[in-house]
Amino acid sequence: MKKLILLAFCLLASLSTFAQIVQSLGDLNPGGESSAFFEDNTVIEFQGMLLFAADDGANGIELWKYDGNETSLVKDINPGATGSECRNFYIVNDRLVFTADDGTHGMELWTTDGTEAGTSLLLDIGPDSENGVNDGFVYTYKEFHLYNDMLLFSGIDSPNNNELWRTDGTAAGTFKVKDIASFNGSWPEWYTTFQGNVYFSSREGFWKTDGTEEGTELVLSEDPDDIFGFEPFSIQNAGDYMIMQNSGLWRSDGTTAGTYKIKELENVSVNWGGPRHWKVGDLMLFPGDDGIHGDELWRTDGTEEGTFMVIDLMPGDDGYAPQNMVVLNDRLYYKGDNGSTGIELYTSDGTADGTFLVTELNPGSSSGFFLPSLITTDGEQLFMSAGPSFQKELWVSNGTGPGTYEVDLDPNGESAPTNFHKYGDQLFLFANVGDLGWEPFLVTFENTASDADNDGYDETVDCNDLDPNINPGQSETPYNGVDDDCNPETPDDDLDLDTYPFSQDCDDNDPAVNPAMEEIAYNAIDDDCDPATPDDDLDQDGFAQADDCDDENPDINPDAEEIANNGIDEDCDGDDLLTNNINIAELDLRLYPNPVSHQLFVQGLQSNSLNYTIINLEGKLVQQGTLSQVLSVDQLPSAQYILQLIDPLSDSQAEVQIQVVR
Repeated sequence: MKKLILLAFCLLASLSTFAQIVQSLGDLNPGGESSAFFEDNTVIEFQGMLLFAADDGANGIELWKYDGNETSLVKDINPGATGSECRNFYIVNDRLVFTADDGTHGMELWTTDGTEAGTSLLLDIGPDSENGVNDGFVYTYKEFHLYNDMLLFSGIDSPNNNELWRTDGTAAGTFKVKDIASFNGSWPEWYTTFQGNVYFSSREGFWKTDGTEEGTELVLSEDPDDIFGFEPFSIQNAGDYMIMQNSGLWRSDGTTAGTYKIKELENVSVNWGGPRHWKVGDLMLFPGDDGIHGDELWRTDGTEEGTFMVIDLMPGDDGYAPQNMVVLNDRLYYKGDNGSTGIELYTSDGTADGTFLVTELNPGSSSGFFLPSLITTDGEQLFMSAGPSFQKELWVSNGTGPGTYEVDLDPNGESAPTNFHKYGDQLFLFANVGDLGWEPFLVTFENTASDADNDGYDETVDCNDLDPNINPGQSETPYNGVDDDCNPETPDDDLDLDTYPFSQDCDDNDPAVNPAMEEIAYNAIDDDCDPATPDDDLDQDGFAQADDCDDENPDINPDAEEIANNGIDEDCDGDDLLTNNINIAELDLRLYPNPVSHQLFVQGLQSNSLNYTIINLEGKLVQQGTLSQVLSVDQLPSAQYILQLIDPLSDSQAEVQIQVVR
């Protein structure tokens, strides 16, 4: 048993009215080695205890607990240094159920009451040492779902036969709900509860269940725009309907007839595996790409006309997909980038005016690697790990700029906190403090700020704590000379002090841009804020920007001669001229990395339309589509595959072997 290290110290944040008491829960893995398990769903509060996965350097990753007084190993489930890699903690009927591998039975469901004697294998689902539970890769929330005193999950009672299972926390109450697929399993995932049933995706289509075999039914299996059929992801309850992605954005009322596509959108690739759709008020917000503006924040009310881009935050066709999203106080908070500030914390209420940068954690465009990540909320505050490379620290926010501050857990280095979980009024995390490596800590937040005007907003967020009519809860009154809502993103009038209010000034951050200025040609700036005097023909080829699809290249304009198959639209007609004499073998393509874990990047791909198929070594088609510069293999298990490239015009083909590893 490891005794709790009695290390407690106070840190003063950037706002002096906040103080934190940081308490170590022990140097579990001595000698500077880390005890943290850098995976999803590895911490939970249960019956007053904090249970978590950790590695003490001798037993591998095993189940630990903190009971409020001391930290100790609950049980060495997999004896020796290998560890059981326990995670996926769920409370089912007052029992804690989790996944673990004891080295004999494979990855299976286990249960515990927080004691060594009360920790045992729930049921050996998989044969012999084969895994009986599919616990996903890194992000496992989509693999499990709590519903009506049961936990739904993907069980494997024979090789590759992933099917829908349920457990009530007992062996007798753990069983297969239904064999959905006749061959090789249905792989259920992306569960959501909607109007009394659970809806989920599988390789056999979109299904619903009430937890019984007879109540498990197919809703829809076909998508006319997807040869693989209807296998949606990120299914979310939107209130009166469900929203999901497949070949575009879909909605469903739970019936076959009521499940249909509402918008054609390209698939957005993000470096994050969390839910894509979040409910904010009556809207669902999500990252989307219409093929014109790049990856941006979108909204939907479940109708085609009510589905559109919230704001073109990064103008142009690049964009940056919103990710690491959470909802606090009916607002979405996410990691975003407008192209000039770098990657920072943004917020949105689903409107363009209500979408803005919360605060620049690292001012300037060089903050491109500041990367606020691991954003979580306890319903009152946001917690995140943020900072430039090798300088990440804990940041806390109430959702406003003034209420966002850093907690520097290690003033002499990078603490890079992770595995956040609220424990009572404290925050549990693993952090790299001093020379200990990543070890467990509890952070207690103390607010000593005053509220002099008694308006419910203390001095840390109230920009005028002597006037109860000025605080973050007020609406901004334009042109009254007062920042009523304490938010510079809703300015009163003239930020750049050029005498033109923001309602007339097209760039209220630059005093050299306003209606009194003379237009300077070809500087890519609308200096006089008048579209009638456009900054037009940058490449001086005789075609204004409105008609020229590339106004920086004089060889590209509506009068230019089209060159076939070079990936360039010389005559601005919307397409490159394609002929049927493409030879894939002559294309200089580079595919990397290989082996690949999540995304395969394609270098050298021009505008030629190439199709691809992925075939496993048994000759079965497992994925296909149109090749783009990023090819996601998130849905494929670790194995070797054959990637075939096909030119639909010439029927020429090429293939390469790839290996998917996790």
